[in-house]
Amino acid sequence: MKVFLQTRFPNDILDVIRLYFPNEEFESCAEREDCDLFFNTVRLSDAEMYTCRKRKKSVTKRLEYNPSWTDLEWKRHAKRCSKLCAYECLKVSTGIDMPWGALTGIRPVKLARELGLRGEDVKKVLTEDLFVSKDKTALTLRTLENQRDVMNKDDNSVGFFVNIPFCTSRCAYCSFFTGDIKT
Repeated sequence: MKVFLQTRFPNDILDVIRLYFPNEEFESCAEREDCDLFFNTVRLSDAEMYTCRKRKKSVTKRLEYNPSWTDLEWKRHAKRCSKLCAYECLKVSTGIDMPWGALTGIRPVKLARELGLRGEDVKKVLTEDLFVSKDKTALTLRTLENQRDVMNKDDNSVGFFVNIPFCTSRCAYCSFFTGDIKT
């Protein structure tokens, strides 16, 4: 598949594309070439614009600059908006909804905590903004509730995640490090 990517987050956009085309090989193409997928970022004085086009279907998103955001917060919002643009474009052009929606490489429980969301607010953001299915949203809400009492409220605390691999295959959206086991 020929892909034009003009973005600060090419690997993240490719993660979204792999959701829909897991067995495809990707090659770069020039902007004016006949590309299978086109993704472009334009910086304006007060915003960034993201455009994704596939099969004559196009989606554009605009992210306004927020002066209260740190550089890291800006980068997170820009990456999320870019990935949402790509996801919506591919969703529209293929007619396929993914169970975890636009979330790739993101732990939904951590995202809910970072955004300071609870209950119905989490449900609204996951289902309406990020296109997560009702089943996966319910799973996220149950996990948040189950972890509520064990999560330390101290701002200086650190979370610790242990990955115990058990998968026999790798999902297209998986962002965990993998490698062959040498015996």
